[in-house]
Amino acid sequence: MPAQRYEFLEWKTAKVGIDYHIAVGKHCYSMPYQLVGQQVEVRVSATTVEILHKNRRVGSHLRSQREGGFTTQTEDMPKSHQRHLEWTPSRIIHWAQQTGPHTGALVERILVAKPHPEMGYRSCLGIMRLGRQYSAERLEAAAAGRSRSMPSHTRA
Repeated sequence: MPAQRYEFLEWKTAKVGIDYHIAVGKHCYSMPYQLVGQQVEVRVSATTVEILHKNRRVGSHLRSQREGGFTTQTEDMPKSHQRHLEWTPSRIIHWAQQTGPHTGALVERILVAKPHPEMGYRSCLGIMRLGRQYSAERLEAAAAGRSRSMPSHTRA
């Protein structure tokens, strides 16, 4: 018998998002922010997520089964997100406000609710992407409905 137990590994590729995270399953893991926009290889085991860029290991995380969650390592974060990334919270809010005031307010609330606004970029861009599929009026009405359904202490 082999000395070590067989470990099933899954390999995939991923693109590092503007929030310097990659999605593995339904969970997001941070990458060094310098890799934003780059393709990486991901080695997934039952317990770890390892990331390689150009055959060099650039990250490793304990695997999480928490859907919709983020695992972020402090050393992956830029010292100043605005200086290193073209997307800033104010730019995303301004872009959402072009759809309407309710959409702008919803996006702002998402960014404020995160420990680091950049962790909300993916959600905000997903909302704005809905503008390609639905009219601005429909998106604004949905954002207005969401505002009314939120408790008053969370409203902007």
